[in-house]
This record gives sequence, structure tokens and C-alpha cells, in this order.
Amino acid sequence: MLQKLRFRRIWFALGIMLLVVIVTGSLVPVPKIVLPATDKLIHVSMYFLLMAWFAQVVDMRYRLFLAIVCASLGLLLEIAQEATGYRSFEWADALANITGVMLGWAVTHTIVGKALSMIDKQLARLVSGEG
Repeated sequence: MLQKLRFRRIWFALGIMLLVVIVTGSLVPVPKIVLPATDKLIHVSMYFLLMAWFAQVVDMRYRLFLAIVCASLGLLLEIAQEATGYRSFEWADALANITGVMLGWAVTHTIVGKALSMIDKQLARLVSGEG
């Protein structure tokens, strides 16, 4: 079932921007983070946002495929980091990415999974002059 989103293209474009941030952030040189737990929290958060965002934009029938794509992206970016010469592959990071995807999947089955739909309705009201 597809959520009715008047501004679907805008939501999709914002999701692509999030994807670009994740890919760029994964491949550019960064200073070593002193607290490893902070690094893992960033990984979980980014992939949670990615999955939760796109799960609200795409048809529900494709959410499993979306989860597989997001988890695969996390693994592929970890492999790509090793190839950069200045970043490294870490299984813990890959696991954190997959954990974020799973959490994103889980919240799509709650009220949080309808957040974009609710915002979209409010924006549609404002644009049409009703609200």
C-alpha cells in the first residue's frame, strides 16, 4: 500500500540528499573518533534514518527490498572504505549499519512510520490555503 503523499518527489529528493550525505561521509577522510560507541551510534542513526525515510516514500510492498538495499549499501561502503587507503573496513560498523536498517524497518510499523504522511498533509493544507 502506498501512502498518499502530495509532495512525494520532494520527500524522495530529500532522501537522495540523505543518501549522498551517507555515501560522502563514509568515503571522505575523517579524524578518528575517540569514543567508539559514538561512532557506532552515528552508524546506527544514519541507516535508521535512511531506512525509515525511504520506507515512508516507497510502496510497502518494496520495504523488504529496500531493507536489503540499505543493508547492502552499508556493507558495500565498508568494503569501499578499505579500498580508500585512509579508511578501514570494520565488521562492527557493518553490524551497526544493519542494526540501523532493522530499527528503521521496525518503526515503520508504528506511528513514526506515518510521520511524512502527517507532515505532507499539513503542508498540503498550507499550500492550498486551508490551514
